[in-house]
Amino acid sequence: MENRDIFKEISGLIEQARRKVAAAINDEMVVLYWNIGKTIKEEIMKADRAEYGRQIVQSLTAQLVPRYGRGFSVQNLWHMVKFYEVYPILSAVRREFSVQTAHLKLDAKN
Repeated sequence: MENRDIFKEISGLIEQARRKVAAAINDEMVVLYWNIGKTIKEEIMKADRAEYGRQIVQSLTAQLVPRYGRGFSVQNLWHMVKFYEVYPILSAVRREFSVQTAHLKLDAKN
């Protein structure tokens, strides 16, 4: 086997592994964001006050952003709540987004 053939084969293995890692990370991030949205929504529903909800999110952001980065801003946390509201059943979320991930994988191969 020529050096070029070995390079091509190994490159293919690396690319395949990278796609799998990216898909696994994306799946976990979807579940994480859904769970965060659910947790915030349930806490807000307990209090049944919109102002309290804003305070919760503001307080969370102040604690999360320094530790985990800007991805947990006030706006992003509200997006996570909305995500949970739109997809209140986790298995449906996983099904929906695994189908989208499968399409991405097919597109990457072509």
